[in-house]
Amino acid sequence: MLGKRDTGRPDTRPCFFKIMLPPNFTQLRIPHHFNGQLSDINSNQATLTSRTCGNWEVELVKDDKGDIYFTQRWPEFVKRHSLVPLDVLVFKYNGDSSFDVVIFDKNGTVRNYHHHHHQESASSFPSFEKKMQSSNIGSKSLVQIPKKFATEHLPHSKQRITLRNSDGVSSSASIIIFSRKYLAITGGWKVFADFNSIKKGDICTFELIDQSTMQVHIFRK
Repeated sequence: MLGKRDTGRPDTRPCFFKIMLPPNFTQLRIPHHFNGQLSDINSNQATLTSRTCGNWEVELVKDDKGDIYFTQRWPEFVKRHSLVPLDVLVFKYNGDSSFDVVIFDKNGTVRNYHHHHHQESASSFPSFEKKMQSSNIGSKSLVQIPKKFATEHLPHSKQRITLRNSDGVSSSASIIIFSRKYLAITGGWKVFADFNSIKKGDICTFELIDQSTMQVHIFRK
């Protein structure tokens, strides 16, 4: 379990790491060379344990090449931990289909999580949250960016922005100056919202990964 190293004994559990790239957001392949460590697995379920959500059950699937994947409920694990491209996950195998998972950001720092009323949300990137209203859905929809967030993190000018969902699928949009004083996401937001089936009442968290990219986490009503 997490914290084994606190006993002072070396952590000798077999482990592997994965860098989060787009294919890994929907399913994750266990490195083939690690399969020999999994000879004791006799079910199609694995338990992932993290500091954020405790024990999390995911489905194990073996393909015709002998590769083993985390599949069902893995995307929810990704969303729960606000994983983004280039995060590094270390999986420590406890036996009996059980893994401890430690998450590092792209700078090699263990991700710190703070409580969030929809999820345990990572604090590595500045973010804001919007509950989707009628003005955020439809042909002339836009998302107004909170003024405090815009002032602290964005230039007060029109710019292009890439919106990326939790599966790593990206869409281009625009940030414009709205009503002469507010920044708003438009010009591509509708395409992103339609593709991701965003509905009124859903809650979206927008994380500013860099000056031209936002990771959007969607929580269904």
